[in-house]
Amino acid sequence: MLATVALSGCAGGQTAGTTAGIALTLDATGLEVGTQMRWTAELVDNFGDLVDAATLDARAGSDGAAQLTWSARCVAGVNKVTLRLTLEGLYGADGTALAAARYVDPTPDAPFALAARCPLEGEAALALTVPFARPTATGFFDQAIAFDQVACAALLTCADMPSPALSSLGETLSDGDPGAVLDLTCAGPNGAVPGALYLDDLVLSCGAADPSPATVDAGASGLLSPGDGLRDAENHLLAASVAREVLGSLGIARWWITVGLDPTTIAADCTLRAQASASAAPFADGVAPPEGTAWPIFTWEVQITSTVAGRICDVHAADAPGSGIAVVMGDPAHPWAFHHAWNTATGELASRCDPADCDDHASCLDGRCQCDVGWVGDGDRCDPVGIFVTRSRYESGLGGLAGADSLCAEIAGDLGFPGQWQAILSDSTRSASSRLAIFGPLLNTQGELVAEDEGDLFDGSLSHGVRYDQTGLPVVLGDVWTGTDNDGSRDGSPDASDPNAFCNDWVCPDRYRRVSLLYTGKGCDKTSWPDVGVSCAGNAPGPIATVVLTVRNGAGQTLYLQQIQPFDVITLDPESLSTRFGCRIELTIADTAGAQLQQISFATGYAATFDAGNVVGAFQVQAAVTQPDSRTGAEAGTSDAVTGWLARWGTASGRLECGGRAHLFCVATQ
Repeated sequence: MLATVALSGCAGGQTAGTTAGIALTLDATGLEVGTQMRWTAELVDNFGDLVDAATLDARAGSDGAAQLTWSARCVAGVNKVTLRLTLEGLYGADGTALAAARYVDPTPDAPFALAARCPLEGEAALALTVPFARPTATGFFDQAIAFDQVACAALLTCADMPSPALSSLGETLSDGDPGAVLDLTCAGPNGAVPGALYLDDLVLSCGAADPSPATVDAGASGLLSPGDGLRDAENHLLAASVAREVLGSLGIARWWITVGLDPTTIAADCTLRAQASASAAPFADGVAPPEGTAWPIFTWEVQITSTVAGRICDVHAADAPGSGIAVVMGDPAHPWAFHHAWNTATGELASRCDPADCDDHASCLDGRCQCDVGWVGDGDRCDPVGIFVTRSRYESGLGGLAGADSLCAEIAGDLGFPGQWQAILSDSTRSASSRLAIFGPLLNTQGELVAEDEGDLFDGSLSHGVRYDQTGLPVVLGDVWTGTDNDGSRDGSPDASDPNAFCNDWVCPDRYRRVSLLYTGKGCDKTSWPDVGVSCAGNAPGPIATVVLTVRNGAGQTLYLQQIQPFDVITLDPESLSTRFGCRIELTIADTAGAQLQQISFATGYAATFDAGNVVGAFQVQAAVTQPDSRTGAEAGTSDAVTGWLARWGTASGRLECGGRAHLFCVATQ
């Protein structure tokens, strides 16, 4: 092997006579015989100033390896320097530049950056190993990538049942159900099986910000079930399986994951992601290449479905144009630790975490212990979720306490939460504290302690707010049906004999339509306003014939007036109204004789949708009030305040009437 160094000079400030320096050794493998590589090297100090630079060349010998060395000068005693290396090109034996398609560029977007310290004297050694990766079509493969004496085909094959590619999922799929197979197949040197294959867990996410992507544990084996190698809160998958095999006669090792996609729940822009690699001999660390090595990594990032076209993936191969499967070189300063490593000789599987080290209610996912669905913690210890606020809002006609309890139980059950679940809700005869058997500790879905037990929950003070929905996302704004005072007792203020006191015990007549103001968070008035809804109480004779929308400016001048007839729906744009009219809108509900029944003023920073509908009987529209009242509802905000049902949620918004929509508190009970 030959190596030449062409120095391009060094920056000013170098102390004359200084003997301190950085001794670089760069070893490259996987090159064709006689290939010359050219690198540029720059040594910069802690401030980014150039200290030394060079152009480095080396030519591969008969074994396809090349080595270059460089002694870079630096200022003695400087705490930190960075060596930046960029591949400028590869050249054949005749000096002709090789086409970019012949090799995978190890530094396509940024140089390798190796940190070091300049010693007081002498040279600090710095080593870099680059196993070059290049396309190959020899032997077992039509299209593969060769490196480190192995050749691997990284594929994604999509099909519909009854395709043989999906046969491992058996009867879990029906004819026509779509599926995909992620496949890593590698051959070793001279007909031998490669020493190890490496694979991360498969992740399937749908939409721009999927809060709960499906995850398949690549370290599992066979047909997987939810909570046992498969995490899929959004039901993206019908089934999944993982398999590994060694074909010794061919020198082949194969690792593949098969997933069946649920066509009824897959959303637009569903993308499958994973990472993998292989090596002729297992890594000493098990799951990570040696430090200072830029190891080739296969990356899958393939869009597989579209709302318009359904399944859009077909057969994808590594480094093919538009395939979504690429080969990248790992960062030598921070080698990627794969989730799982498979020793093909022994059959042993190593993971970044050992399942034996995890809590009984945790699994090794993404290379670490993660609590199972319905459990929260760091994975080493997991405790059950005890309380959440529903993501959706519901009208007060919940089907009574039993209907609300069933709703909480269904939400928790669908996600696999352990235990029994009920709503924190009181009616005219039963209080939440008397009907619920609550034990502790109660943790929200982010693992924060809300209350130690039932007594702590209803003592008027919480350690943390409930705040998060069943998926762990914060509930930013919204009202919550409770019918409950801070101590867990029934709402004591209204007359319990009044059926509207608890929204007719949470069973509202269907004939009442609602009028609502939908919060947008923009506009002149930043005060939090509640939903405004139709009360169950109104019983005046005659149908509602007209809704009059009045817009006034801050001076009280009428700027806009419109009558809304039955069945008409009008939607107002809050930003344009704010610009045209100021900060106030009034809504008037009138009966057929034109008599005013109620009027509401609200800020134009809130979108408003009014549906007059075909309503029999008058309805009362509740205006926003300024005094806190937790008896019927509480606003779900983001405040850290911990006193009282309202304060634990944020700014008080006033009592919510039965015709609106609100969230529910769901709690684990025994």
